[in-house]
Amino acid sequence: SKLALESLDAAASELGITQDQLSDRIIPDFDFEGTYKTFDVNGEEYRAFINKDFTLSYMDEDNKIRKSLPKDTDKETKTSFTEIQKEINDVIKTQELRLSNFLSSGRKWIFDEWTNAFLNHPIMTIYAQKLVWYCADSEGNLLHIFLVHEDTSLIDIEDNEIYPYENLIVGILHPIMIDEGTKSAWKQKLYESNIKTFIP
Repeated sequence: SKLALESLDAAASELGITQDQLSDRIIPDFDFEGTYKTFDVNGEEYRAFINKDFTLSYMDEDNKIRKSLPKDTDKETKTSFTEIQKEINDVIKTQELRLSNFLSSGRKWIFDEWTNAFLNHPIMTIYAQKLVWYCADSEGNLLHIFLVHEDTSLIDIEDNEIYPYENLIVGILHPIMIDEGTKSAWKQKLYESNIKTFIP
């Protein structure tokens, strides 16, 4: 464990980034294009994606979702997705603790860095949907509080889509950052939206 941390530190130093930034980059994406991986079965295109329960699901050309691969899927593709599911199960063992630590430490991302780490990642986008986020300017002034929808749109408490610019700071919202009225309103919003954040 110590050697692994030292290796990460050395690699991060060589790249000129922090260990946290490196840890964002090395989470496997399984060659997904954003949140989907396309494959072909008998000339029909399908898209694989990771569901909210971190299991693979598949969508056909008519956007019909299925839990299992089409029966005519070739053996190599079946084996590939079996291996991907195993890797997903390994990855998620560490992510909840990692993100909980980021909440406690107050880790922040530049917006475009956060977009790459969460919105455009097939696993981390699921975690993004299970948290409340904020945007702030460079001086730390809170500008937006938002949720991430399945389509990766960013929605405020009134269901308006927000469009942060690339230099804003993004972080996981901690209750101590907001007043009681705002906290109560967001708790109600989460309840009405049937969203249970994985960090209580």
